[in-house]
Amino acid sequence: MVDIFVALNYIEKRQVNFAIFQFEGVARSWWNVVSAKWKREQIPWTWVNFEREFNVKLLSPIIQGKREDNFIKLKQGLLSMAEYEERFTKIFKFAPELVITERKRIRRFIQGLNVEIQESLATAQIITFTDTLDKAQRVENTKSQYKDFHARKRGNLSDNSKQSERSTQPLRMEKGAEEVKILEKPGETPSSEAPPKGNQCRRGQQKGKSQTGQSVTPHVTCGYCGKINHTETEYWRK
Repeated sequence: MVDIFVALNYIEKRQVNFAIFQFEGVARSWWNVVSAKWKREQIPWTWVNFEREFNVKLLSPIIQGKREDNFIKLKQGLLSMAEYEERFTKIFKFAPELVITERKRIRRFIQGLNVEIQESLATAQIITFTDTLDKAQRVENTKSQYKDFHARKRGNLSDNSKQSERSTQPLRMEKGAEEVKILEKPGETPSSEAPPKGNQCRRGQQKGKSQTGQSVTPHVTCGYCGKINHTETEYWRK
């Protein structure tokens, strides 16, 4: 209403007429009583008097007090800086004495911010409310980037740890009914080159016996030089 009056340059009496023209039902009945009182007591037909009557009727002290409490208790919490600023601006009109000056408005805005943002603004030089909002948004963006960076870092460390665990798992051996099967890692299929039947599971470092009782030497390859008939630990150069 007030914005319309300013834009159209309405005089005070026309402002009242424009407002009461839109009353219906109970509101119209209420205004008939008020207008009769004004005529009887010769109260000036001004917007200030109309607004006072209107607030007494529809904005009781209880409602006004509740709205002030809502403004005083307003906290950022999980709201973004833009959402908090929008809500702050929307309801600070219900407690005008708390934001009557720019300095009080800035102080009340900062009091509702999350603690970590308040700490960052404690040493900042702030003159206007616009400065407060700009610096608070910068702090929020920086902290958000910091959290995202450490979250990605923790995720990379977790992935590397899992890969390291898989690569350092010990060899596991399973003995079947007639032969020893060597599994490279848990979950893999047995190696296609199984040791000869009846041999002990020492990968060629112990000699077994054939079914005739004669000793047999398993086929062994050196892991250092690649030659046969000796192991890596037995190679003299190693």
